[in-house]
Amino acid sequence: MARGPLRTVGRDVCFCHWPIDPDVLRSQVPDALSVDTFDRRAWISALAIRDVRATARGVPAERSGPQLVVRTYVSYGDDRGVFFLDIHTNDRLGRAVGERLLGLPISRTRIDAERRRNAFSFRSRRRGFARSVSPTRFRVRYRPTGPNFQPESGSLEAFLTDRSQFFVRSDRRSGDRRSEKRQSEDSGLRVGEISRTDWQLRDVNATVEAGGLFKQIGLDAPSAEPHCYYSEGFRIDTGQPRPIEGSAYRNSV
Repeated sequence: MARGPLRTVGRDVCFCHWPIDPDVLRSQVPDALSVDTFDRRAWISALAIRDVRATARGVPAERSGPQLVVRTYVSYGDDRGVFFLDIHTNDRLGRAVGERLLGLPISRTRIDAERRRNAFSFRSRRRGFARSVSPTRFRVRYRPTGPNFQPESGSLEAFLTDRSQFFVRSDRRSGDRRSEKRQSEDSGLRVGEISRTDWQLRDVNATVEAGGLFKQIGLDAPSAEPHCYYSEGFRIDTGQPRPIEGSAYRNSV
C-alpha cells in the first residue's frame, strides 16, 4: 500500500485488554458493523503510548507526545478491523489533523508519561464538562519482562493486534458536506487501510487504574483484570478513509 496521509511512530506501548460481553458492547458499535469475538467474548483495548510522533501530509511540523487509544474489534462481512471508541492526546493541532484527515474521535486531554530506566508511568486525566461529571482517569505503571515474541496465528494476541483496517463514522469528518443521498449510500461509515510493521510483544508487569474511562464511553467498568502486553514500538501508515459501501470499496476487497 502506498503511504497514506498520516505516518505514526509510537514508542513504549502498554496494551491493556479487557474481555466484555458482546451484547453489552453492541450499543457502542454502529449497526453496520459486527462485534468481533474471541472465545465468545468481545474485547476493549486501551493502548497507552509513551511517545507518538506523527507526520501528516500538508503539515510541515512533526507532532509528538503521549497518547491513549481506546478501541474495540469489529468486522464488516469478511473484513476485520478496529473501531475507535476514544483517543486522548495533549496536542491541539494533532487532534485537529486526526479529526479532519481521518475522522478519528480525538479528545484533547492532559497526559503525563515518564520513563525511568526500564519502568514507565502513564496518566491521562480529562475533566468533566460540568461539575457534576466526574473526570475521566486512566493510569498504568508498567515494566516489560522477558524476550520479544510475535503473536502466533489463531492466538488471542494475534486477534488483538493483527488488524489492517479501521472503521470510523462519516459524520465525524470535519468539513464533510456530502448530500443526504451520499450519506445513505455509505451507511454513515468509512473504512481506512493500515500498513504497519509486525507487532513484537513482551510480557509486562502492569498496574492499571481505569477509573472513569469506561464510563466515558458509556459502559460499566469490567470486573475482570486486563490482559497486558508491552511493545517497544511501531510504525503505521494510515490510508484516507473511504465509504464503506459503493463500488470504490467493494472493488478493493
